[in-house]
Amino acid sequence: MKKLLFLLSFLTVFSFTASSQAYDEGVNIFDVGVGFGTAYGGYGYNWGARGYGAAIPVSASFELGFHEYFSAGPYVAFATRTFGIGTEYRQNFLGIGGKGSFHYVRILNDALDMDIDEDKLDLYVSVYLGAELYSDNDNNRFDNTTDLDFGTVVGGRYMVSENFGIYSELGYAALAVWTIGLSLNM
Repeated sequence: MKKLLFLLSFLTVFSFTASSQAYDEGVNIFDVGVGFGTAYGGYGYNWGARGYGAAIPVSASFELGFHEYFSAGPYVAFATRTFGIGTEYRQNFLGIGGKGSFHYVRILNDALDMDIDEDKLDLYVSVYLGAELYSDNDNNRFDNTTDLDFGTVVGGRYMVSENFGIYSELGYAALAVWTIGLSLNM
């Protein structure tokens, strides 16, 4: 946790050369978030834990804006949970891969003659593609596995200042159904 706070502080201090828009070509976006709903371990979409101890996935992604509408970059997510109450059986999930996003506020403004503030609001659709690694501490129960991780989300980012914002994504993301977090425009 201390390393994560140090990294966020470091990136905030050195990110003052960002674009003035929430998203534009050349913008680099660093997101850190927490997820809700279980979208890991082959259980699909689910808000409950199905009798297992609950886990809150944490995730991070970094996207490079290579086009006025498109960005892409790596993501990583981690969740862990215990099996039952009072046991030491633990399951770990690690999601790693790439994330590509289509940013469409400019299209809404131009095509539908809307007046959405592009400096503050970024609306996007993302595709996640990677691997989900599973491990546990009881080799007699389940095998440690690696599965394909694919998902799509609809997301939004609101920039509180030129370099700092909040975001939310809904859909099958990195180990979660709904993710909220902090964004840095770098």
